[in-house]
Amino acid sequence: MSRLGLFLLAFALATAAFWFTMLTDPPRSEAGSRAEAPASDPGWAPPVRERFVPEELCGRFGACPR
Repeated sequence: MSRLGLFLLAFALATAAFWFTMLTDPPRSEAGSRAEAPASDPGWAPPVRERFVPEELCGRFGACPR
């Protein structure tokens, strides 16, 4: 078997293993679990964050954190 064939076989196996893992046990982030509404509080909403303005753009938008 040529080196290219061996490389392609290894790449195909690694890709198949990756997608098998992603589809059978997808990753769960900590942020995703916090964003879900609690079942006990129907009026719950995620926290609202202020718009982030980089320091370089402070004068242009006037929204610099003081």
